[in-house]
Amino acid sequence: MDSYHLRYWGVVLVFVNPDFIIAAIGPVGIGIMAALMGNSKDYQSMARNQMEDDVAWRDAQNIYAYSKRSIIGLNLFWDHPETGKEMKNFVKAIFIPKAKYDDVLSYLKNLPDTPVIEGKFDVYHV
Repeated sequence: MDSYHLRYWGVVLVFVNPDFIIAAIGPVGIGIMAALMGNSKDYQSMARNQMEDDVAWRDAQNIYAYSKRSIIGLNLFWDHPETGKEMKNFVKAIFIPKAKYDDVLSYLKNLPDTPVIEGKFDVYHV
């Protein structure tokens, strides 16, 4: 059958039983929603648990560098909102593209008063 006859029979079936409209909209609607969500920047950042923070490099007490995974860790102190205590063991992980890792590391080594410690470090996602 060609597409004209398929459309014709589809229209005839809808006249026989209107529930066929709802049955057809369901999968099509789900497909359209999936396509829209997959292309949405907000949905992608939510699904990836992606966050963008403004962090001053000079506020870091220590900087950790792990070259095998291209990760820079900033040891930042911050006040916990519930307890009011200063948190000192928080390391903010920054994932750097491999091509830019050496440039970023050389920049960080030139920062005054902040030691750069190379090697593995614990990454905690908050």
